Amino acid sequence: MRDLIYEKIKKDILSCTYEPGQKLSEAILSKSFGASRSLIREVLISLEFEKLIVVVPKIGSFVAPISFDYLSQALFVRKSLEIANLKDLVFPMLSSHLELLQLEVDRAEILLNLNQYADVLDSTNEFHRMLFLFNGRVNIWDYIKIFNNSVHVLHQIEKQDQESRSHKLHEQHKELIQHLRGSDLDSAIALMIDHVSIDFHDMHIVAREPFNNNQSL
Repeated sequence: MRDLIYEKIKKDILSCTYEPGQKLSEAILSKSFGASRSLIREVLISLEFEKLIVVVPKIGSFVAPISFDYLSQALFVRKSLEIANLKDLVFPMLSSHLELLQLEVDRAEILLNLNQYADVLDSTNEFHRMLFLFNGRVNIWDYIKIFNNSVHVLHQIEKQDQESRSHKLHEQHKELIQHLRGSDLDSAIALMIDHVSIDFHDMHIVAREPFNNNQSL
């Protein structure tokens, strides 16, 4: 039951059903899920670890705000790790690895044609996860995902830009495969820097105040 509650609250945060800065009441969550407050508290601790909520002593738990400073640091970490991982790929890449990347790009294209942008984002993440997997570093991608949570929320806030952003990321994935297929590491790195930065180009616009105590669950 704990995992189900955790996944439901996490999904609602990432989809902005619970907005940045919104207060989460243990009592209301406990009643809503028919669970003990101690279990809800455990779930909130896990969500705090993933930077999805912040806990203010003697005040309560809040959905994490979109922070300019945090996103700036997330961009630095993401760029550094993505570039380091690309540099450690073995060239020429295995044809089976290139085929897996191509299959994911093909899946994303189908999702784009269906305007399923949330699923396109999942496909984008899977594409990058595979790049780390090829180097035996999937745990590092799990670490990056914690930073990506804020970016995911940012995407939900900027729904008007989802279509253009999704198409551009998709085209860059196709281009990246060509660079990897041709063992062109320098071009792959340059593209990756631009690619990762797309997620952060408007972060100064969506940065939120730390808390909005007028909203409460």
